[in-house]
Amino acid sequence: MIRRRGTAAALILMSVLAGGTPALADEPADLIDPAVASLMVERGLDKAEATRRIGWQERSDDLADAVEAAVGPDLSGGVWIGSDDDRVTVGVLAAAAPIDALRSTVAALAANVGLEGAGLNVVSVRHSLAKLVEASDWLIDRVEAANEGATSLLTAGGYTTAGNVVRLGIPPAPAVLTPAQQAAVAEARQRYGDMLATYTADGSAHADACSAHYCDVPLRGGVRFDGTGGCTLGFIGRSRANGRLYAITAGHCLRVPNGTSTTSRFASGPTNHIIGPARNSVLGRRGDAGIIEITNYTGWKPRAWVYVTKSLAVGIPGTVRNESYPIRRDGVSRVGLRVCKRGYSRHATSCGRVTELNASVYYSDHRVTVGGLAVADYCALDGDSGGPVFAGNTAYGIHSGSSNSNQCLTYYQGIRGAENLMGFNVSFV
Repeated sequence: MIRRRGTAAALILMSVLAGGTPALADEPADLIDPAVASLMVERGLDKAEATRRIGWQERSDDLADAVEAAVGPDLSGGVWIGSDDDRVTVGVLAAAAPIDALRSTVAALAANVGLEGAGLNVVSVRHSLAKLVEASDWLIDRVEAANEGATSLLTAGGYTTAGNVVRLGIPPAPAVLTPAQQAAVAEARQRYGDMLATYTADGSAHADACSAHYCDVPLRGGVRFDGTGGCTLGFIGRSRANGRLYAITAGHCLRVPNGTSTTSRFASGPTNHIIGPARNSVLGRRGDAGIIEITNYTGWKPRAWVYVTKSLAVGIPGTVRNESYPIRRDGVSRVGLRVCKRGYSRHATSCGRVTELNASVYYSDHRVTVGGLAVADYCALDGDSGGPVFAGNTAYGIHSGSSNSNQCLTYYQGIRGAENLMGFNVSFV
């Protein structure tokens, strides 16, 4: 499990980003959380029931921590959100004995973290979470080596707790696998048997980096910034090392020398205003994350907000405009989790579900394999890179890229992993 580390609680939970500014008031009653709104549309639910179901997924982090401590990854199949009923689902190993005792343990743990019985489902699985993670990591290494010099690419590394499998993507005909790729597929099938699921995939994606979505003061996530081409700002936060103010985005948006200046605009005019210098970035097997130091605090007065727009008829509609959507916590992504992405492309705000974890994908525009990504089915286009991925006032990640053949097959860097890569913590309202 990825944990948030390295800073005092006072820094993590601060209600403002700089001293003296009052905390944000409660949201107006007519503003519905984007994840709630999109669930209402998809399921035909009223607001109260959709809010209740999003509340279930918000408790999944606490339940997963409790299950890991009490049961362990060798007897658990992980925690995910049911795609048909939105219930928090826990897998327990079918071979474990006594399995009824395990089920009772999970039910008690759920009650302890405030998850009502109606929101919980416990199912038997064949393969443990530990085995899924181990197989996922092996596939990433094996496929990356096999793809060397190949024209068509295998795609590997993602696991799905809901399906209890690891996934290996094979390019469609008329692509011909090289001998090395054929050997890798054969070895994977022999090694993992029914734990391995193969599917047809084009094997490559691109980073979504290039509209005009700007906001006046305060600076917040979800707005366009420029410096190395157009990208979207992620979340506002602070350095674990020195408490300085930063904004996080995708690493491929900051592939520039340390210190390169970044800018954004106010909604009221065309003038570029300095945010601050690029300070660090990672793009590759470890993930896709970068940070900008906010040195122009007086000009921007940043807040722990996200600029959310009304969604268009792409993906799952239903989100409403909220220029000051507050971030109150960060969370761990899970299969079936409903998330929304904000970027500045014409797909702007789009919602969907997480379908895989720990995936790797080859970014053809950067010629690099990027690992540790969550896979989702919200929609994105160029310019959305770095944008916040969120739900229920929770930061879940930063958008990274999308498939070359499907703009609604998308990839994002989980926020806990990004925080650890950058030595950074998202700030909360």
